[in-house]
Amino acid sequence: MNITLYTNKSDKRVVDKTLVTVATKSCKIKGDCDLYTPSFELAWFADLPKVNYIYVPDWSRYYFVSEINLQQQKATIVCSKCDVLMSFSSEIRLMRGVVCRQEKNYNMYLNDKFFKVRGYTQNVPQQWPQQPLTKSLELVFAVAGRRV
Repeated sequence: MNITLYTNKSDKRVVDKTLVTVATKSCKIKGDCDLYTPSFELAWFADLPKVNYIYVPDWSRYYFVSEINLQQQKATIVCSKCDVLMSFSSEIRLMRGVVCRQEKNYNMYLNDKFFKVRGYTQNVPQQWPQQPLTKSLELVFAVAGRRV
């Protein structure tokens, strides 16, 4: 299996990261693993300490390097953890959602304990028609709010 090794220059909370390619290497999977936290065994090379990010083309996933362990026979075990933001960035960008809180725009329909909403009374007097009931004996009467 081939993996591409990078140096990540971005914060881990950024979806599209700034990556600098270090090398593309052949490796083996170390022991039993899952797609979320795999470990890779590869040969030591000089720029390996600069590596903090991995892309696995066979799995179409990006990984943060959590630790690098040097073995006795010049083999190196690279432990990693999946970066779900970068791995699923195209799916994330296609999602639609409700933003509860933003710096300048507020959603007044959502209850937010950090944003205080004030209610003001607005009285609008309406004249009753001469004949308040219709022929079908329906009366429309709407009241919003209450007095305290």
